[in-house]
Amino acid sequence: MRRDWSYPLLVLLASRGGCLERGVLAALLWVKPLTVRRMSWGLRRRGLVSVEGERLCVTRRGLEHVGWVEFLARKRNHYLVYGRGVAVLVSYRNRGATVYVAGLDVLCRLMAAGAVSRAAVGSVARAVGLASKTVSYGLKMLELMGCPGVGCPVECGVRDKPPRL
Repeated sequence: MRRDWSYPLLVLLASRGGCLERGVLAALLWVKPLTVRRMSWGLRRRGLVSVEGERLCVTRRGLEHVGWVEFLARKRNHYLVYGRGVAVLVSYRNRGATVYVAGLDVLCRLMAAGAVSRAAVGSVARAVGLASKTVSYGLKMLELMGCPGVGCPVECGVRDKPPRL
């Protein structure tokens, strides 16, 4: 699984009819239109979107690129994509995107430890045996997914590997 900033963007395009104008997409991502223009250049270069004037349209290759996605959550400019035991957290900013990936094993270890609050990251990191940065982003991912809870998509008993992209 690659650290890829395009997953939430392609899922947004696909879920909204396949095409969106750059200005609308910029408002959804909480970034400037120039940032969306730069992102669209990278996506077009990889063959994941086509540009028709001011509209971005997801291509068949783009749909195949995000075919594994089961769950999408959003909180302002933070997007979480989850599927096949991998969670990808992408934060879009005007200067670019930051990407963090956590596997099912990390998320299950945090859930088993009963860690639901990001208040005491250091103590949770020592108890679980992970780096504090990994624990911090893992807890942020669980919070965005609503875990633990009724709608939580994480199933700790299931092992399913994502396809290598």
